[in-house]
Amino acid sequence: MTKVSLSAKHPSGLTIYRLLARMADHLPPSLVAPTAKALLGPAGIAKTLQFLRPETITSLSNAFAPEFIARIAVTLEPEVRSQVLQSLPFGVLLQAARPLIEMDAYQVTADFAAMLPRPHLKQLVVQLNDPVGVAHISGHMPLERSAEVLLAFSPRLGAQVLNEVMNQGYVENVAEVGPLLPRERLELLAPLLTPETRKLLFSKVDSPPCQYNGKT
Repeated sequence: MTKVSLSAKHPSGLTIYRLLARMADHLPPSLVAPTAKALLGPAGIAKTLQFLRPETITSLSNAFAPEFIARIAVTLEPEVRSQVLQSLPFGVLLQAARPLIEMDAYQVTADFAAMLPRPHLKQLVVQLNDPVGVAHISGHMPLERSAEVLLAFSPRLGAQVLNEVMNQGYVENVAEVGPLLPRERLELLAPLLTPETRKLLFSKVDSPPCQYNGKT
């Protein structure tokens, strides 16, 4: 089969993808999914998604394998990504996270994670059981959301993530997230951090606990 490869920026390309989306909206996912995979591939499907109804995106996401969804996600234009992500069930996001990390698609995975509520974020991190991957995700998330992630974790898990974020080179993120955390949480994290991580976490905090203000 020959795959469709028109540019979505070309008027004819836009027309084709709009037409494909209109057809997909009125056909059963069991028919659309294998046909779209064979004819369009990840890039073609990514161009079509912006024209699909949210409920169609939801149905199709359950018909594709996690690895294929990950390949679609990395080809999505950034301005379309958030629109599409809102239509994906948590279970789909959870299953696609690991193949995305294996592809080093940390920004895309962070965009996924940034949309999840705290309980789902915690579940994602625990199920991934991948401190290095989670550190990269955290390093690509908005700082305010990173702070929420740390508050969703136990102090021990939060410290493990922070130490790994530091190990992976996101030094500025560690320093900037400190002022966004409550003092009570900082005091719980402090004894569980490496000296280097602790020093950076408190570097921009007003009145850090005296025993962890960098003097010891």
